[in-house]
Amino acid sequence: MENNTGNPSKRIKLGKTSLNIPEVTYRWTIENFVNSKPFLKDNKDILSPIFDAYNNNERVELQLKLRVSNKAWHFRCTNVGRYGGHAKVWVKYSVVNSSNEEIYVAGMGGSLISENVYLSYCLADLDELYNENVLVNGNLVTVCKIYFDNGQDYTQSEPDLMTPFIGEKSLMQDDLENLLKLKKFSNVNIIVGNKKFRAHKNILSVRSPVFSAMFEANMRESIENVVEVNDSSPEIMNELLRFIYTDRVNLEAVPIMDLLTAADKYQVEGLRVKCLESIMAKLSTENLAEVLDIVDRYEIPELYRYAVNFLITKRQEIVTKNDWDDTIASLSPRMLKELTAMLIKKF
Repeated sequence: MENNTGNPSKRIKLGKTSLNIPEVTYRWTIENFVNSKPFLKDNKDILSPIFDAYNNNERVELQLKLRVSNKAWHFRCTNVGRYGGHAKVWVKYSVVNSSNEEIYVAGMGGSLISENVYLSYCLADLDELYNENVLVNGNLVTVCKIYFDNGQDYTQSEPDLMTPFIGEKSLMQDDLENLLKLKKFSNVNIIVGNKKFRAHKNILSVRSPVFSAMFEANMRESIENVVEVNDSSPEIMNELLRFIYTDRVNLEAVPIMDLLTAADKYQVEGLRVKCLESIMAKLSTENLAEVLDIVDRYEIPELYRYAVNFLITKRQEIVTKNDWDDTIASLSPRMLKELTAMLIKKF
């Protein structure tokens, strides 16, 4: 479609793309999965019922397989029928946990061109699927979503016209999060309390100057491939590593001041900024004393300036609520001296 405005140099070309992409979603519940571990053997499959998918009115018979191999679970989608076409597909696997959230999300593309051709993806370590937070009443619930690509051209000039097919493809962030969860090719252990995190030196090094220095120097962390952390919790380390791998973080899942402290210690600047922005947005007279204590101990200048200005601005409200004595008592001599100087200068 072309819209002529009268001036050839100002012609506006409008385009639109509409795609019809066959898809099928199959939800597979493996009952009594919680008791299956003693009976598992390497390279033995747990099979789903055979189910149908249709591509250009042709029936494709598919079956899902869950297999244990090398102490990990592998999810497979197999063409078990006599489909003779050549179909490119994108398959997305996931597990639905007891909170009805999709976890261990993974996807890959390939072809289903003949009998017994399958797509396979390493889903999780052997023990992980037996976690009570993963299983639903002792059952393992999985979802497989399949898209058929019949040769359409997905190239388009409009950046906001993302097709459903492309939108379902696994992001690099998803892949890296799965790499962290699956611990595949890990080469360093991070010990926090009684929890061991298996990670990858190269990823930690490029994201944290502190980790980089550990692994480059002739230190225990480099020689023994072990990092012991005594000033944090497993929950904080989990969110720190998740951000290092994916740039994703759940700021509501852990005490944010503790997460900020960890981000500051390991110099993970992106996470540090996210924590600071959230703390500044939620700063109140109720948590002011805690924030001032943290910034005083760990010397976080941006938050220090913001918190002190907040204290000065809200001083009447703090005094009215009888919080002033507690707030002042929480300050170190250095901060109290600086605050007094700022008050004198301002008033």
